Amino acid sequence: MKRPFLATIALLAALAVVPAQQAEAGTYPLWKAEAEDYMRIGLKRQLGNNFTMGYRHRITCRKRIARDRRRCRIYWLLGDSIYRGFGKIWMTYPGGRAYWNYGFRLRRINSYCRSEGRTNCVKVISRW
Repeated sequence: MKRPFLATIALLAALAVVPAQQAEAGTYPLWKAEAEDYMRIGLKRQLGNNFTMGYRHRITCRKRIARDRRRCRIYWLLGDSIYRGFGKIWMTYPGGRAYWNYGFRLRRINSYCRSEGRTNCVKVISRW
């Protein structure tokens, strides 16, 4: 009866070592809420008032590309302009420390220009 019990304890001890080894390898899970916050900070840094003064902000990072990468959908309004597109958040580990990075590709659509029937009402904003 004691052998199965000791084997179970040895198995649990071996499994407890695996997460510590993964932490030393430098992987960091990027959660949905965390990725959305990082994307907001990145857009605020890159676009300034074009992002902060807008309204109806929608940033959702539901698509997990890898354990430390997420794809986000981005949308907001500012005056007659609609900003929409996608972005990516990912982690890098120089020197064993976790740093976040971001990139995005947005289209700014001028709805008034479109309603007047004009062409060339779309501008692409990119940071890769």
